[in-house]
Amino acid sequence: KLVRMKLYLPIERQLEPEMITVEETEPFWVAFSRIYGHDSQHKADATLSDWLKTDAFIDYSKAKLYVSYNYGAENGLEHWSECGITTKYSKAEGISNPYINQKRLGGGLFAVIETKAYGTLNGVLEIIHRWIVSEEKYILDDSRQWFAQYQTSSFDSSNHNVLVRSYIPIMERKKLYE
Repeated sequence: KLVRMKLYLPIERQLEPEMITVEETEPFWVAFSRIYGHDSQHKADATLSDWLKTDAFIDYSKAKLYVSYNYGAENGLEHWSECGITTKYSKAEGISNPYINQKRLGGGLFAVIETKAYGTLNGVLEIIHRWIVSEEKYILDDSRQWFAQYQTSSFDSSNHNVLVRSYIPIMERKKLYE
C-alpha cells in the first residue's frame, strides 16, 4: 500500500512574464481550410498541408501560419477548426482547390499575447479573456474572428523556437456607446 510519494517534476520558470499588448492590425489575405465536427483541427491541418504540397504557390519566407476555432464550443455539434496561411493571392485570383477558401483576416484592434508553442491555446485564451474583463477599458468584438499566428524565432524551426501570437478582437468600451 502506497502511503507517501514525492513527485519531482521539471519546472522551467519564465524570466519575463507574458505581457498582453493592444495592437492595431491591417487586414491580410489568407488561404484556409475550415472543418466542422470531431477531430476538426487535425483534419483542417491535413487538408491545408495537402494543398501546400500540391497546389500552392506560397512565398514561405514571408508566409505565416495561423489557427482558429470557435472557442467555447469545442464539444458542440457546430465546432469548427481553421488552419490557414497568409498569401499574396487576392480574392479575384482564386484558388482551384474546393477544400481551400480565401478571406481577409485581421484588421482592427486586438489584444495580443506572445507565448512559446506548447500545448493547447485554451489556457492562453483564458488569460486574455480574463484580462479583457478586468481591464474594463475594452470589450470583446464578436463581429471579428480571433486567430493565433505561428512564427519561428530563428532559422531553426524546431518546436523550441516556435512562437505563437494570439490575437483576440477587441473594441474600446466607450466606442460602444457613441
